[in-house]
Amino acid sequence: MKPLLEFLNAGILYNAAGMIGVLLYVGSYSALQFGKLDGNSILYCLLNGGAASMVLISLFNDFNLASALIQVIWISVSLFGVCKYWFNRKNVQAKKEDFANSLHVPRHQINQ
Repeated sequence: MKPLLEFLNAGILYNAAGMIGVLLYVGSYSALQFGKLDGNSILYCLLNGGAASMVLISLFNDFNLASALIQVIWISVSLFGVCKYWFNRKNVQAKKEDFANSLHVPRHQINQ
């Protein structure tokens, strides 16, 4: 058990989390700029939220208030984006069903 505690105290896991966060930030932003990812997609929100979470974890080892605040804000905005995505998805499905009902389309044909 003692070697595990020494490993954790060395900060290696915190640094690894921070590096993964940086890779997620840079990767998602690069994909956005190269047109491989839509800025309104759930994937972009999840990548940015994951990046901010990993960087926030890395701050447990060497805390910095300004960095922690920006990561918490970034996570919050990402969660808002995910919620917006799901709300819009449910709203679109409801509109499809309303439209189908107005045309008297059988329910099993709505998603085709």
